[in-house]
Amino acid sequence: MTIHVGVYAPGLDNDPQPAPLACLRQLFDRLSQRTEVRVTHLYRSEPVEWDASRYLPKIPGRCEQILNQAGFDVVHFNSFVDIITPKMLSASTVLTYHGDVHWELPGVTGSRIGDGARCALETVKLPQYDKILTVSSGLGRRVRNRYGVF
Repeated sequence: MTIHVGVYAPGLDNDPQPAPLACLRQLFDRLSQRTEVRVTHLYRSEPVEWDASRYLPKIPGRCEQILNQAGFDVVHFNSFVDIITPKMLSASTVLTYHGDVHWELPGVTGSRIGDGARCALETVKLPQYDKILTVSSGLGRRVRNRYGVF
């Protein structure tokens, strides 16, 4: 049996890559070498060679429709995606959550209003993911306490 994994990771094909994306690229390159795993890199904006199964438009509901039609078993998001509603996907969903500075230090990223909006959106959407991977155990505790998922 082959597991089909869709990976949403903007910048994964860019060169040079920051360290987290370089590690993710290496992980998915290795997964792609396994016969029981099929990995598809999903784009948020149109790739150079347009492929409808890999293009995620910024239209609510359309992203979910495309992902469901692709028949993924798992969809992994390397960042929080405001346009996707995880509970509308037929595949299992995994999010790698990189930080919560907008909760801990509102306004430090530029705008208190923007950070507040992100917090509100996360409160609704993060509990919809089947699994959340965090980059540290401290962040994992805060996510579990805040959303009840981890």
